[in-house]
Amino acid sequence: MTDPIEELSVQLVKLIRGLRGLHVAIVEAGGHHVEASAVGLLAGLSTLGPARLSTLAATLCLDLSTVS
Repeated sequence: MTDPIEELSVQLVKLIRGLRGLHVAIVEAGGHHVEASAVGLLAGLSTLGPARLSTLAATLCLDLSTVS
């Protein structure tokens, strides 16, 4: 029987690798280099539309200083 902690660790590594692959696919499809951290911000803006930084930060559960 596999140790549950070890199995969780393996699955987290697979998830992170998959997310990196998703980021590469998004960048290639868009034709522009976008940092991985910016993809979440852009997705938030696409949902919110024009918004203040404070609104975007609150929506993404980030500190305003992180967004600005």
